[in-house]
Amino acid sequence: MAVTKPATSALHFQALTATGSSQVDALPISYEASPAFVVAAGNDLVGLILPQPGKGKTYYVSNSAAGQMGNLYVYPPVGVQINGLGVNASLTLPPTTAVMFVAGGGQWWTCPVVPS
Repeated sequence: MAVTKPATSALHFQALTATGSSQVDALPISYEASPAFVVAAGNDLVGLILPQPGKGKTYYVSNSAAGQMGNLYVYPPVGVQINGLGVNASLTLPPTTAVMFVAGGGQWWTCPVVPS
């Protein structure tokens, strides 16, 4: 009898330099690295764009800005929404906070659910 190892899912780490100031020019997160822990520093201007939501996709996003550096804006892809924010609206992530984004039902949800 052959012994097989169960499938495992490694957590990928990405340290990104957030860019842009809108859903149009913010930095896209790589869709290939799910699940992933993504770290970026906000400064009240820059943001990240989540990939298209797909079954099983999970991203932990942290705003590593220390002190009063600023908020990090996390945008859905065009035509998608995060929680109940509305289509294309960003989620504001305050300094030194993190949230888990989970894809489901064609949109992104946060866990824990953060104010939206």
